[in-house]
Amino acid sequence: MRKVIRLTSLLKKVKNIRQYEFSGRTGGKYSAGPSALAVYMGETFKGGALVQHYWDFAGDSDRNDINMSNIQYLYYWSLDDVTSIGAGPNILINWDQNSDNRYTVPVGFGINRTFQFGKVPVRLGLEYFKTVVSPDDVVASDWSVRFYIIPAVPSALFSWMQ
Repeated sequence: MRKVIRLTSLLKKVKNIRQYEFSGRTGGKYSAGPSALAVYMGETFKGGALVQHYWDFAGDSDRNDINMSNIQYLYYWSLDDVTSIGAGPNILINWDQNSDNRYTVPVGFGINRTFQFGKVPVRLGLEYFKTVVSPDDVVASDWSVRFYIIPAVPSALFSWMQ
């Protein structure tokens, strides 16, 4: 059961895409696009990437077009059954910018731990990111911190929790 919980927690973390970063630049547009997920789940190392691309298809014509990618790469090492170190930063790519201003690339590191609250496991984590590449024409921070709380929600897959 622990492997299932780890996989579920990891996938929920992967879904935590920071789309608000896109909305500040391109709000008022509707966008969609393909995505792909690849994850390696070893005994002590978990790694992979979630790749997404967005194109606008409707919305305010006076707003900027959307042609952006988001790549969340992730790497975690298990220290024990409930504690991991690593991170899951998001690389942002705005394809409408010139090649010198397309990329926002953070690197990071953090720690997370799973706690039991009744029958529900909850993962708490804290990660720090340093932006090593950023566009010249976009105001951005040099660093960021992500704190997350991820409960494993009971479902048909986890009937033992109910």
